Parts: sequence; structure tokens; C-alpha cells
Amino acid sequence: MPKEKIDDKAVLVYLKSKRAALDQAIAALEGKAGDSAAVLNGGGVNEEVQSDSFVGMNIATAGVKYLKMAGRPARTTEEVYNALTKGGLTPFTRASLATIMYRIHNQGGEIFRVSKGLWGLSEWYPNRPKLAKKKSKGAAEEKESVKEESKKKQARGARSRRMAPIKPDDFKEVAVKWLRTLRDAGADGLPTPQLAAALGYNSGRKVPFLAIKINKQLASAKMDPKTVYEGRRIGKEQRWFAKEKIEEAMKLLKV
Repeated sequence: MPKEKIDDKAVLVYLKSKRAALDQAIAALEGKAGDSAAVLNGGGVNEEVQSDSFVGMNIATAGVKYLKMAGRPARTTEEVYNALTKGGLTPFTRASLATIMYRIHNQGGEIFRVSKGLWGLSEWYPNRPKLAKKKSKGAAEEKESVKEESKKKQARGARSRRMAPIKPDDFKEVAVKWLRTLRDAGADGLPTPQLAAALGYNSGRKVPFLAIKINKQLASAKMDPKTVYEGRRIGKEQRWFAKEKIEEAMKLLKV
């Protein structure tokens, strides 16, 4: 009986079709394993991450739950983020996830930072370094910081008190003294610190505010402040100069 001739081309087409089907099946299984974190092991509860596994949870609670589901080995930030997102956690960023897990680690909580970007549960590492001393040191530093801030506030209050006028307290008298000082300074004018000292201040901070008040007083008397005095910045220094109507303004404001 003559042998049948095998059609090589037909066989090749058949095998390729089978190979394509197998490739699709493998890809589907691999995709399922990657997307849903299915059949987790290594100390976990062998529970798949479902689309609602973390609904209603905060990042910290969801992170701990996922690590318990996943079990060892430690998981990367990316793995935790993908699982929590897949599990329906409210939209959040990888950076916020890492920040919160690191905070739990620093507080000696359930999450332990194995290395940069790698997280596990504290119970997995009974011989992990203790953080009690670090926490105690942080509390001491915080207490010292509060004391330092209190000292700064007291210093600011003292500076504020030193900036109050020494004498006289009446504003019109202060304004006249301001104008008289500039008139006597002549064409060279006075820098802000010297003008402040002449008015009885230990700081030049109030000089610009006094200038605003004087300007309003002059304007209410229908005088243009620019014809009485002016402030000009020369280099890095603010200087003040008398103008042509300074004498007239002094008579107008003088008590």
C-alpha cells in the first residue's frame, strides 16, 4: 500500500495555530497574576486582591492589610501602590504612600522599612533594630525646639518694644522733629538708621511707616509731601532729604 504524502505546509500551519493559542493562554495567566496579585504566598493568607479589597480604608490601614495578604518577601513601593489601586483605594500618589509607610516605620508601627523602597511587616523581623532611643531623642529635640521658638518670640517682643517712640509721644511733634532733622542735615540728607536714631528709635523699621503717616498729615493740610521731603535709594542705602517747602510744613504742623 503506497504511503500517503504528508503536506508539510499544512502541518506547519496547524502547529503555528496551536502555538498561537498556547501563547495567548500563557499571556492571559501571566496578566492575571500580575494585575490581581493572585495567590499570594510567603506567610500571607493566600487571598487575592479584589477590586473592593481596600474600599473605605485609609492608606495606612490598606497598606498593612495588603502586606498581611501578600506575606514575605518584602514588597516594593510600586507593588504596594499597584495592589492598593487595584483594590479600590481612593486615588493617591506613590509619594504619599511612601511617606505614610515611612512615618509608620519611624513610629515603630506595623510596617517596617527593610531598605529604600522596600516594605514589610514589623512582625516578620523580630530582630529588627529598636527605634525607642530614636523616638526619645526626637521628643527631646522637639522640646528643645519649642524652647528655642519661645525665646525667639520673646526677643521679637523686646525688639518691638524698643521700636516704640521714646519721646515725645504726640505724633505732630514727632513729625516736626522728623522735618527739622532733615532740614538740619542739609543737602547730604540722612540714611534711615541715623534718622531713626534722631527720632529716638533703636531700629529703622518704623521710619517708612512714619513717612506714610506724615504724608497723610501733609496731604490733609493740602500740601504735596514731595515738596516737603523725599526718600531716595542710593545704592543699597535709603536716604531722606529736605525739599523746598519743609519750613512751611514745619510751621503748619507745629503745635
